[in-house]
Amino acid sequence: MFFVNRSQSGLRKRRLLILAVPIVCAALSGCRHLLLPARLSFTPIPTHAFGDAPIHISATSNSNGAITYKLLGGPATLSGDTLTLTGGGRVRLLASQAAAGVHNAATTQTSFAVTTATSRSMKFTQVGAAVSSKIQSDTPNFLFIDSNGQFFLQNADSDYDQKPENHVWNFYTGRNVHDPDLKLSKEHSQFDTQKLCTVGSPVYRKLYSVPGVKPGARAFTDGNFCDAVGVWVDPDTGDWYAVVHNELYPSIPRIDVISYAISKDHGKTWELKEPIATSPYGAANTKDFYYDYGEGDARLVVDTGSGYFYLFYNSRITKTAGYGTGKGFSAHEWEHVSRAPIYKKMAPDSWEKYYNGGWSQTPGIDWACDPSHSSCPEGGPASALGSNIGADNDPSIQERFVQPVARQKASDLAGYTNSNLHTASISWNVALGKYIAFAEDRDLSLKSSDYDNPTEEMSFYVTDDLNTQKWTYAGSIAYKSASWYRWLVDPGNLTSSNTIGSSFLAYCSVDCSDPKNDSEYVKIAVSMSSNAARPVWFSDLHGATSPGMAYRIGHAASSSGDTWNIVPVPADPGFFTLQHEGKYLGTAAGDAGRSWGAAVSLGEPFTVLSGVERSRQQWYFEKIRDLHGRTVTSNQYRIVNRYSGLALSFSGSSLNANDLAAAVTVPIRDWDAAATGTHFKVWKAAEQELSLTAR
Repeated sequence: MFFVNRSQSGLRKRRLLILAVPIVCAALSGCRHLLLPARLSFTPIPTHAFGDAPIHISATSNSNGAITYKLLGGPATLSGDTLTLTGGGRVRLLASQAAAGVHNAATTQTSFAVTTATSRSMKFTQVGAAVSSKIQSDTPNFLFIDSNGQFFLQNADSDYDQKPENHVWNFYTGRNVHDPDLKLSKEHSQFDTQKLCTVGSPVYRKLYSVPGVKPGARAFTDGNFCDAVGVWVDPDTGDWYAVVHNELYPSIPRIDVISYAISKDHGKTWELKEPIATSPYGAANTKDFYYDYGEGDARLVVDTGSGYFYLFYNSRITKTAGYGTGKGFSAHEWEHVSRAPIYKKMAPDSWEKYYNGGWSQTPGIDWACDPSHSSCPEGGPASALGSNIGADNDPSIQERFVQPVARQKASDLAGYTNSNLHTASISWNVALGKYIAFAEDRDLSLKSSDYDNPTEEMSFYVTDDLNTQKWTYAGSIAYKSASWYRWLVDPGNLTSSNTIGSSFLAYCSVDCSDPKNDSEYVKIAVSMSSNAARPVWFSDLHGATSPGMAYRIGHAASSSGDTWNIVPVPADPGFFTLQHEGKYLGTAAGDAGRSWGAAVSLGEPFTVLSGVERSRQQWYFEKIRDLHGRTVTSNQYRIVNRYSGLALSFSGSSLNANDLAAAVTVPIRDWDAAATGTHFKVWKAAEQELSLTAR
C-alpha cells in the first residue's frame, strides 16, 4: 500500500499519489475508495421564456466518464441533451457521470426559471413566515356558510381499518377559520361512516353486486372508504349537497369513484347518491399490466357567474400488481374537469367532461366491468381521450391511456407523466380578474413513496374562463412541501375559498414547509406590473364608466333613482364600497349579517373594526356570463357582499337609499324555485341581476 505522511507537503508528492492509485488498484482488490471524486457541474442555464427554441444542456467535469441527463421536474421534455420547454415554472435537471479512470461516478443537479407572458405581468410575494393552523385531516378544509349565517369548516378522514373513530366527516363551526373558539360540532358531524360508505352507498352496492367481486382482505374488509370533500347549500331548500370521494378496495384492483350525498337536516344524516364519475375504462383484471383506477380527490368550484359546478379531479395510471414503476403512488397522475348546471343540483346525468377542447362527453360511470372482457360495455378507445387538462403545453394534455388491454406494453408507463395541475384547488381572484389554481406540482421522477421529493416552490396558474380551460403559469414563491391538501382563503372575511383578492392565505395540510406543523398557511400578495392591463371590474350597460364613479344601480337602464358612488377599497383592488351621501352600504354583524335575506343599511364607515368586520361594507362585482336559457344583457352583474358571499337583491327598478327595506342579500341563483318543495322564502333570480347607469 502507498502512504503519504501528512507532515509532508508539496505538489510533487500529491502527484505521486495520483499516479500510484491505478497501479496499486490493479494489484489489489477492494480499493475503489482510493479513487478521486469527479468535479461534475452543469453549464449555467439562464432564465428562459416559454416559446424559446429548444435548449442544448451540457456539463463539465475533470473526468472522462460518460454523462447522461435526466429531467427531474418542471415544464419541459428532454431527449438526450436537448430540452424543449412546455410552459412556465422551474425546470429541474440531474446530470449523472459514470466512473472512469481514477474518478468515481458523480451526480449534480441544477434548475432554472421559465417565464410566461402572464408571469412577467404579475408577481407573487410571501408576506411573513408560515403560521401553524390547528385543524386538518385527510382532505383539504372546505369552507361554507349555512342558510342561517353559521360558518362551517368541513374535512374528513376514512382510514383503512375498522375503527369507528377513524371514519369521520367533521364539521367545525365558529365565527371564521381564525376563531380561537372554532370547535367540532357533534350535532352536524358524522362519526363512524363505515355503514354509510358501504351498505348505505349505491357505489358500494353496485360494485359488490358483480359476481366474483367482494371486499378486500385484512385492512380493506370494509370495501369502501369515503370522504366528503366539499359542500354546497341549495338556495331552494337549505339542504346540504356534498361531493364524495370513494376509495374502493375490492378483490380486484382498487377503484376510485366520485359521487355525491344529500343531507336534509344540516349534516345530522346523509343519503349517498349515484356515482358522478370514475374510470371510463372499467375495473381492472389482476392479469392486466396496468390500468386507470378511476377518478378521485375532487375539488369543488361553485362558479355562480357561469351557473356551473366544476369538479377538478385526478385519475391515476398504475400497475395492477403495485403502484407506478418504482416511483410511488402518484407517478402517473392526470387532471380532469367536469361541470354541471348548478340548478341541476349535482344529478349524475347533468355532468359533462371537458373533452377534446369542449364539453361533449359525459364522465364514464360504468366502472363495474372488466375492460379486457369482450362483453364489457365500456372501455372503447375514445372513451376518455382528450380529457386531460394542464397548463401551457403540459405534455400530459396529449397523453392517452392505451386501450384495449391487448395493446398495452410495459414500456407505456415510461411515457406517462403528471399534470402540472394535479390535485389543484381553484379560486376566483377578483384583483386579477382570473381564476387561480393552487396545485401540487411536485418532483415525481425520483419518487419511491407518496411523499418523497417535495417541491421547492409554491406555483400558481391562471385562466380567464373555466369554459376554455386554457391555463398558464402565473408565478411562484419559494416553499418546500409534498402536500396533497392545499386551499386558498380570503383574509378579508376568513370564511371563503371561492373568491379571493390581491392578498390571500395559502393553506397546506400534511407534509408542509415546517415539519412541526401538521397544517399551516402563508400569506401571499400578488401585484401586477405597471404596464399590465387591469381587469375591467364593472361598467355600465353601454360599457361606459363614470369619471366620478357615480352610478344608478337597477335592473335595466335607469333615468331615475339614487346615485351611488362605487369607491375602490384602498390597497385591495377588485373590492368596493357602495356610498350614498357619505354613508356606506353594509350588513349586520355576526351570523345575522350572513343569513339568507339579511337586511342592508347605510352607516358610517367601519374604521376601527377588524378587517373581517370591515368586509361587511365591501362588495365585488360578479359578471353574469350564462343564465341557462334566459338572455344575458350586456354588462349585467351581481353585486356580492364580501362578508357573506350573498348577492344584493331588490324588487324595485333601482336601489334607493330611502327604500332599503326592500333590499336584502340572498344566495346566488340563476333559476327560480319551484312553487312547492322549498323551505325558505325564495327570492327571484332576476332580483339579483343588476345593471349600472353612469351619471
